[in-house]
Amino acid sequence: IYNNASLEERDRKGYTPLQYAVLSDQYDVFNLLVNAGADVKVITERQQTLLHLASAKAGKKLLGMLLRLDVPFDSPDEVEGWTPLQ
Repeated sequence: IYNNASLEERDRKGYTPLQYAVLSDQYDVFNLLVNAGADVKVITERQQTLLHLASAKAGKKLLGMLLRLDVPFDSPDEVEGWTPLQ
């Protein structure tokens, strides 16, 4: 962020920094990235939204923030065809 790094850069696994913040339940890092302009509608290569990732890994605080943001919650993933709420 401080050296103009891309917030949407994907690593070799295809994840962005914001997705890693969700996967590791790092609320403060997530908040920092969102405030810096990271795309909350980002999806994985398997069509999983941030809520898909959070539903398995994140705590209540991060889930609450995701629900307040404009994060898609009814998109089925490519793996099981499930939405984040199933």
